[in-house]
Amino acid sequence: AVDTTKQQMFDIKPVVDIKKSPFDFTVLLYWMLPILLIAAGIFFYLRRKKIKREREKELPPYEEAIVALQELDKSDYLLQNKSKEYYSLLTTIVKRYLDREVDKSAQESTTDELIERLQEHKKAGHFDFDTEDIKKLESILKRADLVKFAKMQQASGQSEADRNAVEEIIHHTHEAIPEPTEEELL
Repeated sequence: AVDTTKQQMFDIKPVVDIKKSPFDFTVLLYWMLPILLIAAGIFFYLRRKKIKREREKELPPYEEAIVALQELDKSDYLLQNKSKEYYSLLTTIVKRYLDREVDKSAQESTTDELIERLQEHKKAGHFDFDTEDIKKLESILKRADLVKFAKMQQASGQSEADRNAVEEIIHHTHEAIPEPTEEELL
């Protein structure tokens, strides 16, 4: 224990001048800034190149949908009584196709919103959709909603019929989409 009553007091020490700091941060900044900029440039260049390669590998919407339907056929969801997963994939396939080809917000839409927009496209003359195809799509999407959210059990064969109807709708929609003009291609 220190007894401060008996300890001698000392004066405050004077200020000591330092000529120069041994390490200069401005020099470090001048060296690091260009290195960081070059590294960021290389990173963004390689990232853009990777994204460009991925886009080139991406299939056209129609072919992607057909391939996805074939992969769905190979899955064993129906054999394992996983109707929810089966219908989730089926609706994702058709909505992704419609999202890429017809309506840019199809994947985020509810069934009623999507059907309403498809009917608006038909009325506006953007696409020549068959009214029967829109009705089929509506019934399939509503049935899928019941399977996914209300845990409805499907009758045997209904899932395959819905899958075939989705493929037919995709074929008809592909045929109904007008060919792009030269300006759109550019």
